[in-house]
Amino acid sequence: MHRVVFGEGDQTLYWAPVDLEGRPVRPGTVTYSLVDLRVAQSDATRVLGSGAASYAGGDTTSSAAAGPAQADPKLVAVSSATGFVVGRMAEILEAGQWERFELADIAGSNLYATRDLRADYSAGATVRGAEATATFPGTEADDELEVEDEGSRYQLSWLYDHGGRSYVVPQAVWLDRYSVVPFIDQRDILRVYPRMTQRAGDLITPAIAGATEDFVARLATANIDSRQYRGSILARVAVRAKALAYLFEWGRTADDLEVAGRFRDDFDRHCEQILTGHEDRETVHVSRADDTQAPPAYQDNILRKP
Repeated sequence: MHRVVFGEGDQTLYWAPVDLEGRPVRPGTVTYSLVDLRVAQSDATRVLGSGAASYAGGDTTSSAAAGPAQADPKLVAVSSATGFVVGRMAEILEAGQWERFELADIAGSNLYATRDLRADYSAGATVRGAEATATFPGTEADDELEVEDEGSRYQLSWLYDHGGRSYVVPQAVWLDRYSVVPFIDQRDILRVYPRMTQRAGDLITPAIAGATEDFVARLATANIDSRQYRGSILARVAVRAKALAYLFEWGRTADDLEVAGRFRDDFDRHCEQILTGHEDRETVHVSRADDTQAPPAYQDNILRKP
């Protein structure tokens, strides 16, 4: 799922390709198609953008050994950090070893992953951006009429071939009037269930969309405008739990339904924590049966005639 913001002009959308088992792949060619779902397929204005997707981020080599054998297993020292961006995905590879990592920080020519690297790499390993990119056009994002209706009205599809298979990955795109922290995308699901792509295929996107709608509805019950809500990590975990609940529920076996129920309970608990929170230690409870519910003592005197 992607979110673009009204009035921000052209905006870049990212996707790190994976295979059916959720393993990272890097197809030689990735194309994309961005469509407005409200427009008929026969209408030429339905397609807002299409073409070859380029890979974002730098393309360099490591300048020192990296991995769990090093003092800092999150550090990847590179020859040049140009093009890399905090929060985006990068990958390191050499001699058949290959892994992706999210960038937590960049200091000079040092890249820091959000987690420890799983394998050891020597100096000279290839380090590059891992995400293909597409562009949401500013002419659409800046149109006042396009943000009148809430919800996802756009679909972005990534197309690529790998291992003799053709992949089409549809993803929802939301246009918001206000900038909010995106909830989750397919990558968040694969972090905890790497084989979910093989299990659920293209059902992951609608599961995330449904979970997001459920969370936004919970916000609405608390009079919170979702377009101005700045989501926390707990919000991401909550939406992920609800998306997983949908995915297991759609499995329809007894075991799947049991797992789905647990994830729904997790979603409810996280929402309660987000919307209610924990009481301060100094909180004082007042019983409705005590004197605070009685009429003010002066009321009778005011109404009584002398």
